[in-house]
Amino acid sequence: MDRPCKDAHAWLLWLLTTLRVFRPYLASCLIITAVAHSAMPAVVRAQPAQEEDAGYVRVNTDWVRLSLGGGMQARLSYSQDRVDDSERLGIGLRRVRLVTRADFPHGFGFYVQLAGDNLNPDFLDAALEFRAHPFIRFRLGRFVVAQPYGFALTSYRFVDALDRAVIAAEWGARTIGDDGRDFALETQFLFPEFQLRIAWHNGDGSWDRLRGNTRDDLLTGSPTRGTTRYASAVSIVGAWTPQWLPGLHIGAYLSWNEAQNPNTAIEGRGRDYLSYA
Repeated sequence: MDRPCKDAHAWLLWLLTTLRVFRPYLASCLIITAVAHSAMPAVVRAQPAQEEDAGYVRVNTDWVRLSLGGGMQARLSYSQDRVDDSERLGIGLRRVRLVTRADFPHGFGFYVQLAGDNLNPDFLDAALEFRAHPFIRFRLGRFVVAQPYGFALTSYRFVDALDRAVIAAEWGARTIGDDGRDFALETQFLFPEFQLRIAWHNGDGSWDRLRGNTRDDLLTGSPTRGTTRYASAVSIVGAWTPQWLPGLHIGAYLSWNEAQNPNTAIEGRGRDYLSYA
């Protein structure tokens, strides 16, 4: 085993002991990586990430490229509420993320993101991917679906000076969920200065089996559980990002959702809605 590979394994072991909250998941990843390495005679090498993917450590073989990364945002906060004349000073973790990506030959791959902000680790994203062309990608799973940038949470890779607009958080909480994630099949056209995303999704980002997270279960006696329900939301978003002016995004968004999920309910009944921006 060459030196770069040893360095990569040492880095992974350090991460395992540091982020104890992810120990079961990291242990599984290390076992899979070790088995794959012992089974493949190909030379394995760790590569530094490219500038646009900074923060990832990569291990390559002839049949897979495994990328492991993550981030942590710790902060000291002081808060004051003049209404009830209260103050608070404390230290906390705003975000802890562990990201795993695997790329296989012929454009196939998967992406998983774990969050450790709360007491228990949560799966934020889990998606299968297929890149049919350098500029065309298909995704199937749970992730942030097509929507305006202002509706979605800022990536863990960026530290916000302020939280996102309250109206965006309120909108998300009363539609598919406050983080903008849903179970979806999405087509992405990713050109250097233009992006177009078209998503067909459940319209309800809940993990509940009877709502957003569909799964046939014969143990209940009925694969539909006696409920008629269709994935019934379509969202489209396009954005122009000129390279000559970094940071500028000009785009449009359109979505129709007739899932009538409980987030949209008024007087106990969910609603259809059309949204655009």
